[in-house]
Amino acid sequence: MNKGRLRERISLQELSLVSDGGGGQTETWGEVAKVWANVKPLSGREQITADKEASTTLYRIKIRSRGISSSWRVVWGSKILNIREILEGDSSERYLFFNAELGAAT
Repeated sequence: MNKGRLRERISLQELSLVSDGGGGQTETWGEVAKVWANVKPLSGREQITADKEASTTLYRIKIRSRGISSSWRVVWGSKILNIREILEGDSSERYLFFNAELGAAT
């Protein structure tokens, strides 16, 4: 079995500002694309700050090459991952790799 296969369905989302009708704006996340991906956990950590436990997990995600932004986020099932770092693609430029973090503020 090829472990590099794109078997997970993820949603790439972009933050937008939408008028609230009262002169202000509301932040909302809109879907840019649904793509197939390979999602692999890299590391995790836990820390206690102000008597509150917080944990984060870093994932490496592989998708077919396309334009993405580090200001976007990924929705993977019920998990929301913030894109942290866009890495080099493979030598054929067929795939794009990036790191995304679960449990950290945007």
